[in-house]
Amino acid sequence: TIQAVIFGNDYEGRIIVEQFTGLLDKNGKEIYEGDNAMLDSHTAMYRCVWHDGVAAFVWKCEVTDEYRQMSVQATVIGNIHEGHQ
Repeated sequence: TIQAVIFGNDYEGRIIVEQFTGLLDKNGKEIYEGDNAMLDSHTAMYRCVWHDGVAAFVWKCEVTDEYRQMSVQATVIGNIHEGHQ
């Protein structure tokens, strides 16, 4: 929880910071850490995560825990905070 003052009004709420990867999906939508996506050649949903071993963002399969490079064509369908869009 973060407390803030916005335009003189006290506001206490939950603010979620999402890391932009610098990449776009195949429809031009920005890809953020935590985004859910469908990859062109796969039927399972993948999530954008940071992988320490390769020091890069990757797609992680929600079913098999396999990883795919971000260069794979993807369509963002939601994120971990909002669900599917």
